[in-house]
Amino acid sequence: MKIQKLDHYNLHCGNREETMRFYCEILGLQDGSHLRPQSSSPGTWLLVDGHPAVHINFTTTNADASTGNIDHIAFDATGSREFEASFTQHGIAFEKNDRSEIGLVQLFVTDPNGVKIELNIRDQTT
Repeated sequence: MKIQKLDHYNLHCGNREETMRFYCEILGLQDGSHLRPQSSSPGTWLLVDGHPAVHINFTTTNADASTGNIDHIAFDATGSREFEASFTQHGIAFEKNDRSEIGLVQLFVTDPNGVKIELNIRDQTT
């Protein structure tokens, strides 16, 4: 079980045009919507060197949750079974999402500050 690197962060954005202009025209990220799996919510992935580093969910308004417009922070990790055992041992609730269509298991937990943490695990054997 190991965190390897920051994978992406996810934003809720009420202003689609201004957000896309900022990230694409001003910061130079590329729109990677063609890489995003089908979802019930509208959005896109923005690419840094071909990697979808910023995930955006387009909403009608900006969020007013305790974490603001940040929905979650995601890390690449290894060892899904070990993480699940650790969460269980420490009494931490988690959600598991099997995204076999893209070779991924996702584990979601909430940190003590209310920020959702996503672990993206591509090593299906552990």
